[in-house]
Parts: sequence; C-alpha cells; structure tokens
Amino acid sequence: DIFDPPILSPTIGTTWTVKTTQTVSWDTSNPPDLITGRNHSSIRLIKGGRQLPVVLADEFDILLGKIEVEVPWVTEGDDYAIILFGDSGNWSKTFTIKGGPSY
Repeated sequence: DIFDPPILSPTIGTTWTVKTTQTVSWDTSNPPDLITGRNHSSIRLIKGGRQLPVVLADEFDILLGKIEVEVPWVTEGDDYAIILFGDSGNWSKTFTIKGGPSY
C-alpha cells in the first residue's frame, strides 16, 4: 500500500548550515499494514522546485520517523526543500541553507 507520511522537519523558518548534521523527521502515526518499498526509502534535496543530484539518505525503513543527514556543500539559498521517497514522494516546506558559496 502507499504510505505518504507528512514531513515534520525541516519546515518554513528552518536554517541548515553546510557540513552540519541535521535531522529530517516525518509522521509515522498512521501507516498501512503493508507498505510497498518500506526499506528502500530515500531523501533527496530540492532547490527552486528542481530535484538536485544529491541523495541525503538512502535505503532506510520509512517507519523510522527520522534520520540524520549531513548538509552537503551547496550554494546558499532560501528555496531548498527535501523530498521523502518511500512508495510516493512527499515534499517538505521550503527552508534555508547557509554557509556555502553565494553566487
């Protein structure tokens, strides 16, 4: 079955700094009994509505509810989001990453 858990963190107002460890969390309170791809989840980085070739976490159990990720060296911006892939994609609210190069 499809499981599309809402992302709790990061959210609007969140600021990450490059090369720090941050926690991504999502709500696992109402999962279906059988989840397609349960242990093959991944978290990807989005900038300006476009998916970047950056995988923050891969091959984990979506029922964990949270996972720590290292913020990659990316340009500063306030238009980042993450997408949680389990058996469907779920986008976070936009947030800021600072500490990288600004262009």
